[in-house]
Amino acid sequence: MTVVHTDNLIIGAGLVGSLTARTLAQKGQSGILLERSADAGGVNGSFKDSRGNWFDYGRHVIHFDRSVFTRDIVLDVLKGQVHRFNLERSIV
Repeated sequence: MTVVHTDNLIIGAGLVGSLTARTLAQKGQSGILLERSADAGGVNGSFKDSRGNWFDYGRHVIHFDRSVFTRDIVLDVLKGQVHRFNLERSIV
């Protein structure tokens, strides 16, 4: 058994876990990111059906007025290349 020493253990490679790992790395912290699924992304992801069609699922819209922290990280990751829509009600 190998013993690993790290500054942080992050459980879940969804949006929050992935952003947390990235932020800690930018601050010089080491970490281990654990994910139970085969792919990262949490409730956001894609899959291909038996016919080769791709489907996206999950929360693909971030409400910019709810979390300044999340908004700023997403804008940084996407280098500001986002589209903002004023939606009163929709299915996304």
